[in-house]
Amino acid sequence: MKRFIAMGAVLLVTGAAMYGCRPDSEEERMKHAERRAEWMAEKVTKELKLSAEQQTTLQEVKGNLLSKRKEMKLLQSGVMDDLFSLTEKGTLTEEEVNSMFEAREAQLKELRTYAVTQYIAFHNSLTPEQRNTLRERMAQFRNNH
Repeated sequence: MKRFIAMGAVLLVTGAAMYGCRPDSEEERMKHAERRAEWMAEKVTKELKLSAEQQTTLQEVKGNLLSKRKEMKLLQSGVMDDLFSLTEKGTLTEEEVNSMFEAREAQLKELRTYAVTQYIAFHNSLTPEQRNTLRERMAQFRNNH
């Protein structure tokens, strides 16, 4: 019984510590995303041995994608708000719900197209050797996850 209580206490403390470490505000979450993006950019720069021009391209892509992050988050979190708004008025039709989802899908497609364009811009700045290294690293990542 004492062992069970001790395990429960350890789990409770661990959970509280993890909860306390999470970013509370959108500003903190954005800083966290920026730190992650910077870490990834540094890793890519080192692994692919990017030239100064390629590093500039990578930094532009990183900045562009981070600037779209807020738009992506709003799109992601707004579904429940929109559904709530639709149900609040009393009657609900299949057409209204489908229309709401179609609008979101159009926004997602636009964001996806933007992200693909950014990736292509970076990829096209690489030499054939760097593309091979990138492909190898991506294969390693895929196999490890």
